[in-house]
Amino acid sequence: MEFEIISRVREIFDRTTKQASEVSEALAVIEPVPPFGGRGTVTVLLTGAALLSIALLGGVGLTAMVIMLIALGIIFLILTNVFGISFDVDPSEVFRYGGAPW
Repeated sequence: MEFEIISRVREIFDRTTKQASEVSEALAVIEPVPPFGGRGTVTVLLTGAALLSIALLGGVGLTAMVIMLIALGIIFLILTNVFGISFDVDPSEVFRYGGAPW
């Protein structure tokens, strides 16, 4: 029983060390530039702050896009239902003024 546990722990350790080089190569992309490139707490904090800010800015961008689409939908509903403006567009009118022969 003990030998099984030790072999499993060794197996997990071997797999982890094999993957450590791949992970370090992937993390080299987001490693700070030379003034901040030392190995220490500042590097870890700077990298973490950069990743967190990228995630937050991406979320802000997606949220703004969703809010804009909702606002455009509300404007469309107000114009069609309240003011009675219709937005019927014939596809032939859209493509009639192009350079194609049709």
